[in-house]
Amino acid sequence: MTNEHFNFITIGMSVLALLVSAYSAFQYRNANKNAETANTNAQKAIDMQKTALNLQEAAFESEIANTIATATKEVREAVLALSNVHDSAPNYPIVYKNFTSAQEVWLNAHDQACMSYRESKLNKDTFKKTYHVPIRTLFEDKDLQHFFSPVDTSKYPSIIAVYREWETSQR
Repeated sequence: MTNEHFNFITIGMSVLALLVSAYSAFQYRNANKNAETANTNAQKAIDMQKTALNLQEAAFESEIANTIATATKEVREAVLALSNVHDSAPNYPIVYKNFTSAQEVWLNAHDQACMSYRESKLNKDTFKKTYHVPIRTLFEDKDLQHFFSPVDTSKYPSIIAVYREWETSQR
């Protein structure tokens, strides 16, 4: 073979290498565009998921607020009924039992909310801002102490735990 043939082969190989490199660069560019599109779509999906979780959290917080509000209304109605009955009346035990039952429902609503707080099922900062004073007031109410004592047998451990957590952090 002559030197000329080697030059043609070298040029041919160089052109072929150039074409392969150009094709590879083209594919690389397309792959990068596809990756960018996939990342953009993934970010949109993540944003949508965050929005959905925020809506779900808000709905759950609203449900808690409604449950507590309904239970509070029942306690008020039971207090009113109890105030209209003399303790010597024959139906007093029934009215008083209705009152204590309403209190228990009310405390259960708060305990369930506190349990959700402890399990991080809702926004802890928002919950604390909303319920810090009501939980403290409820727990420190002398008329309700029999519901929380003794602590190890109380039916409301989440209220106790949240109260202690918040009051300890305030000191």
